[in-house]
Amino acid sequence: MGVGFQSGDLVVDTASGDFGLLLERFDVLEHAPEFKLRGKVYAWDIVWTGKSITSLNKYTPYTEVGLNKCIKDGVLLYMPNS
Repeated sequence: MGVGFQSGDLVVDTASGDFGLLLERFDVLEHAPEFKLRGKVYAWDIVWTGKSITSLNKYTPYTEVGLNKCIKDGVLLYMPNS
């Protein structure tokens, strides 16, 4: 089972030290033509800050599955807002 993410949570890139703030959760397949696909894949809009951040990578969506894997593998450090 994965992390229960919330708006305001932080993630830290363990390689670069950059910080990411989770902004908003969204349904990736919200507009899928097949209704049964909707609500199956969720992602988070994340705004990043740090030395390696540019206008090209400042806002990056991550799927919840991807976020959980990055945290489990030690690529990202998770810091809940509460």
